[in-house]
Amino acid sequence: MEDGLHALDIHFANFGKIRSVPIIFDDKGIVRWYLDLSFHGAMVSPFQRMKDGNILVVGRHTIYEFDMLGKLLKKNEISHNYGMHNEVLELPSEDLLIAVGKRDAFINIEGETIQSDNDFMIYYSRKQNKIMKEWDLAKNLDVTRDDHTFFRKGDWLHMNALEFDPSDSTIIVSGRNQGLIKISWNDELKWIISPKQHWGKSGRDGKGFDNKPFLLTAVDNKGEAYSNDIQIGNASAEDFDFPWGSHAPDLLPNGNIIIFDNGTFRNYNNENNYSRAVEYKVNEENMTFEQVWQYGKKRGNGLFSSIVSDVDYLPNTGNILMSSGFLNRSTTHSAKVIEISTANNTEVFEATIYMKDLNTGGKSGWGHADILYRSERMLLKY
Repeated sequence: MEDGLHALDIHFANFGKIRSVPIIFDDKGIVRWYLDLSFHGAMVSPFQRMKDGNILVVGRHTIYEFDMLGKLLKKNEISHNYGMHNEVLELPSEDLLIAVGKRDAFINIEGETIQSDNDFMIYYSRKQNKIMKEWDLAKNLDVTRDDHTFFRKGDWLHMNALEFDPSDSTIIVSGRNQGLIKISWNDELKWIISPKQHWGKSGRDGKGFDNKPFLLTAVDNKGEAYSNDIQIGNASAEDFDFPWGSHAPDLLPNGNIIIFDNGTFRNYNNENNYSRAVEYKVNEENMTFEQVWQYGKKRGNGLFSSIVSDVDYLPNTGNILMSSGFLNRSTTHSAKVIEISTANNTEVFEATIYMKDLNTGGKSGWGHADILYRSERMLLKY
């Protein structure tokens, strides 16, 4: 196993709101540490430990940094024209890359003007406490594509995770409703990993450039393209599938990408309900990508999480940490944290987190169910 204990970015139902209480437990399942963040009155996330040892979480407009004893070290407000949501990524400079929505952002769909959400990124300087740069994802993507838009129309992208590639200063974006997207630091679209169906022109008004040339072609280990049915997402191969409703891309030392494939509405139906950790190798010169490893498909519905969840590369062992954060709500509501050895796809650690859902108010939906957003392997030290 990788050294460290098990940190849960966990959030409890609170009658339509969220009470955030990150937890660290040991190999025997004993809670060794927790941080009560309920004073914020809403969700604060993602829970992570930064290079300087500080604990970082954010609300919609507030950035918090704590020490491991719970002392508030920093509290900064950003412009209320932005709303932080789902992801804060520490860059090599120790500044932050943050997924946000923007209050004055609108898109045009079939002649209707709709307020959008979760479709901007900002670069935030911790030293200067200010926003230095922003990216508009709608500038580079088709906002009308609705194959996976299960919420309101304005949530066309639902950006939930970011990864920075220092080799070429690019950003890999996980958009739950669209796929995996690579954007340059200079705001140029590089590629898209997504089923090749219903992609049109970019732009908030749909009058930008054609997205289709940026879609990567899926190939097998011989470099041969899969059939059209697979390319457009109607079918999956035994050794390949797209990520559906994805979360948490992570770059590997070999340059490949791992991601949590939720499997939501896989092949545009509800018949193939499994989630997995999956590794892809991208060939940018040929505009192709290949699936080289996966875990979770054989466990079927037992690891299926339609929302949230996480996957991380563990650098000392080379193992993969996978978190299915929202399991079996209709029976025993729980989450899973699993460490997998990629050498033979065996589980070297597995924990089940049973959710009590104490404060649901008898309702379902956001704020009426406990969730595990992500998990981390973390040393318990000060």
